[in-house]
Amino acid sequence: MKLMIGAAAAAVLLATPAMAQTTPAAAPEIPASCQGFEPAPATVDGATATREQMAQTTESIQAWRTALDAKRQGCQADIAAMRAQLEATVNAHNAVVQNATEYLNSWNAEVEEFNARSNNRRNR
Repeated sequence: MKLMIGAAAAAVLLATPAMAQTTPAAAPEIPASCQGFEPAPATVDGATATREQMAQTTESIQAWRTALDAKRQGCQADIAAMRAQLEATVNAHNAVVQNATEYLNSWNAEVEEFNARSNNRRNR
């Protein structure tokens, strides 16, 4: 009986944090560096384009690619920072779960020890 009480208490302790979350967390905001990428410039038909059109298109593509690479690098830096924050959050959560598990296992061992003593057993 007392073992069941200990197990029920353990279940309540583990479930309580989940019940306390009444509103879901908002989705993280996407950094500006990872939004609004410029579309690729229009290309010309190589079969019919003039040398000047090809040169102009090449210049516009190179400018677009330079801007894209710079924005992409900023996005990658923001992603790395978000991953580090997520990893820290996961580690903190895992530490809480580990501590709770160790505490509850210790408590259950005490309950079992208590129940094992002959003077605390019920007469059958």
